[in-house]
Amino acid sequence: IALFFVTMIAIIFRFTAISARIMQKQLFKALVIQTAIPCLFSYLPLALIFIFPIFGIHLGGFIGDLLIMSTALFPAFDPILITICVPSFREKTLLSFAKLVGQSARFNEWKAGRSKQRIMNLTTAINA
Repeated sequence: IALFFVTMIAIIFRFTAISARIMQKQLFKALVIQTAIPCLFSYLPLALIFIFPIFGIHLGGFIGDLLIMSTALFPAFDPILITICVPSFREKTLLSFAKLVGQSARFNEWKAGRSKQRIMNLTTAINA
């Protein structure tokens, strides 16, 4: 019980209402993407494969192969799109890549300019 209350107090003091709202929007966007990717790359192609022959449409050759291969794409696309859409993941990934190619100083300059813009956006949200 003590661990629960200590965690609850830490969460209350750690997150303000604005940062929690921003995090909820990011989480919602990530969940929508994680729902849409399997629908587009797995369920839709499989539905077409099963439904088209009922109506007499033949999916042989390249189109049938393409639809079958697309069902294997969503496990690869899911982490890539989540990494791109969640800002904290995107910044960590870009920093790792910048360090890999030796451009970490340039990335830090870019991030400093972005943080100024983010502060302006937060102050606008607070004043609204």
